[in-house]
Amino acid sequence: MKGRRGDHDKAGNNGYQVFEVDGERCQVLFVTIIRGKGITRGRIKDWLCSPDPYVTVQILGTPNGAKKTRHVPNTSDPEWNETLDEFYIDPKRDHLIEFVLYDLNRTVNEEIGREVFDFYGFSSDTDNNIVISFKNGSKIEVKLRHQINDSAQSMRFGLDLCSEEKVYLQQRRPKVLAGLSAFLGNKDDNPQSVSECPNICLMTSGGGFRAMIAFCGVFKAMEDVGLIDCVTYTSALSGSSWYLATLYSHPDYPHEPKVSHKIKPEIRKCVEKYWQVHLSPPWSSKYLRNYYKRHQWSTCQFHRFLWIFGWSTIAQRKDESKIK
Repeated sequence: MKGRRGDHDKAGNNGYQVFEVDGERCQVLFVTIIRGKGITRGRIKDWLCSPDPYVTVQILGTPNGAKKTRHVPNTSDPEWNETLDEFYIDPKRDHLIEFVLYDLNRTVNEEIGREVFDFYGFSSDTDNNIVISFKNGSKIEVKLRHQINDSAQSMRFGLDLCSEEKVYLQQRRPKVLAGLSAFLGNKDDNPQSVSECPNICLMTSGGGFRAMIAFCGVFKAMEDVGLIDCVTYTSALSGSSWYLATLYSHPDYPHEPKVSHKIKPEIRKCVEKYWQVHLSPPWSSKYLRNYYKRHQWSTCQFHRFLWIFGWSTIAQRKDESKIK
């Protein structure tokens, strides 16, 4: 995105444009690890036991996490035929792939070799077969293919609000104007029309159960004094989102007033009763299995496990359709 300044247009869109959007779509890189040839850790180690090789792949300079193949036990010539997909790249910038060959051990996995390959200039929508040779003589056969991200066909390019959000603002601003008038009273400097009504956002930070409980109390207090009626947007991060998701998924929200009063005892009950259950070995092992299946421990981050634990603790009753 390139920075520049623009003027207000008559429709009010792109009011003060600071960025210019590049409309080119990103691409998806598919990396297929086919097989290995002559995988070795050295003569003595190979004589003691055959390697259990696997490969990790990472696109350097991108937020994509490292992805890995399964390990193939007791062989120097493994057959993987495994495709590692969902590497999202900018082909003009992201073209360095790091391949790391490992031997699986019971304690610390041994790195056999590490090589970086530059696939700049490869044609899109074409299978490109390459061989990665490591310094110790080990080799792996790889197939690369990159193509336009088909899943982003509905993505908009531009700085304008989407039509759904414009409709939401048209419906929300009169309510915010009425809320501000009721909260501030009749004063000369109050917004007098919808066009003068500012966009006000309530933003809350993360912090696990502490943030969830704090947001529960703050939201209830703001609703009691009428401040929630003055808010255009509400956002939450991490632990605070547990409360916001619980509020949005409540069957009475937003049709009935004072829903925050109803869910307060529900959250208290869940926090007091269910956290011990979800920290028990059966539940913890379930979380770990699901996390390993999805992420393959590519980036083992504790906050992801904590989010699953926290949401499972309080989500005893939720409407999944409203959450989505």
